[in-house]
Amino acid sequence: MLTRKVLVTRNPCTHPGDLRLMNAVDKEELRYLSNVIVFSSKGQRPACNMMAGGDLDGDVYFVAWDRELLSHLSEEQMEEPAKYEKPVVLKEKPDSESLADYFVFYLERDVLGKLAHLHLALCDQYGKDGPKHEDCIFLSHLQAVAVDFAKHGECVSRKSYEHLEKLLEAWPDFLEKHTQAMRQSDGILGRLYR
Repeated sequence: MLTRKVLVTRNPCTHPGDLRLMNAVDKEELRYLSNVIVFSSKGQRPACNMMAGGDLDGDVYFVAWDRELLSHLSEEQMEEPAKYEKPVVLKEKPDSESLADYFVFYLERDVLGKLAHLHLALCDQYGKDGPKHEDCIFLSHLQAVAVDFAKHGECVSRKSYEHLEKLLEAWPDFLEKHTQAMRQSDGILGRLYR
């Protein structure tokens, strides 16, 4: 049986522990499948859950098998996966049954984009180890909740992250926030952007 190392993560990948170095196994009986990933059901914790709390309900995964990239990685370098708890379903809902009210209710509470931009900006501001910074780890957890807001109804309150917005000195240039203070990013995203 042919096996090889692959790097796997779920989109969005925000926590350093969301990157998993795994063994890919060539199973003849699964060769008819394409453009999917099949995880083992063995172990104490499902592999999909170790990556941003994935639950295989349409999640999108990234798989890299490039030998050059993988030659620089080892199991010892991998961070521990984050502990993701199942959210509590909120009973809060709009006052009326109007579709327009539900739409506005959703728009007012959907903060995934704000969290993702703030996370990217703070990671870039903190430098190479930014994703491991406690503020970024906290934002990673909030994103894991916010990404499934439409499904489970648990939303992230602005109060839970507004203190982090105040820590941001300026937005990195690659986010193109032209109406706000920007700075030239020295990180890899800034170099790729330019």
